[in-house]
Amino acid sequence: MNIDPDIAAVLEGNSLLQVLKITKGAPGEVPETTNYVVVGTSEKAKAQAALDARVKNEAQLVTTKTSLARQIADITHELNKQRWLGWQEQLDNPAADSKAIAESVVRMEQQLRFLTDTDDYLTHKLQPPAHLRTLEASLGLAKANSLLALAMVAHSEALTNAQLVAAGVFDESGEGTVALIGARTEALKKLCRAADQQVEVAEVALRTERKRQLTVEAQRTVAGALTHAEIVCNNLSAKIGQ
Repeated sequence: MNIDPDIAAVLEGNSLLQVLKITKGAPGEVPETTNYVVVGTSEKAKAQAALDARVKNEAQLVTTKTSLARQIADITHELNKQRWLGWQEQLDNPAADSKAIAESVVRMEQQLRFLTDTDDYLTHKLQPPAHLRTLEASLGLAKANSLLALAMVAHSEALTNAQLVAAGVFDESGEGTVALIGARTEALKKLCRAADQQVEVAEVALRTERKRQLTVEAQRTVAGALTHAEIVCNNLSAKIGQ
């Protein structure tokens, strides 16, 4: 089993790593807390994979947007060139087929409008929610780290008690004993507190971004700044929701 390197780095010796591999018949709560660590490690791996997928998706959207920007720039240049050539042809030859000339220009204008709408759709309807999903996945990973750290603390405490029982310091009931605090457990508790703080940071980041997106959309709606693509999507969503 792979132990989180940040947690493994603070372990005293390798006793805890050994007990993760050999738990059958261990005294006290060691087998149960070992299972917590195993599950916590698995959940962290899943959360990390989910975050990696969200980050990859956002990166792909950025790449697509860059490609669209190049296409828009190219078609804009060609359209302006076609317009200029059409104007020149019409002026040089008043008997020229203006309808045919205009149709060629209109087709390019329609292509440019389509690419621009596609870019607006990506910018305003795909990228914002994609970023929120990334932040949600980041929060999920932070929570998984927090739970794993908590499991490691519980396991370390159980291991310490088991070792004391095995050494005959006190019996399994723990009656008449004093509480002992191990350096390993204290180090893990620091990691646990740090992990909890990261959960709070991730929660704030998600709330802040949600509020920002809602505010921006409301302001753009009031200002009449919504793009054609946004209006189409909003109308479609309204129809579907009816």
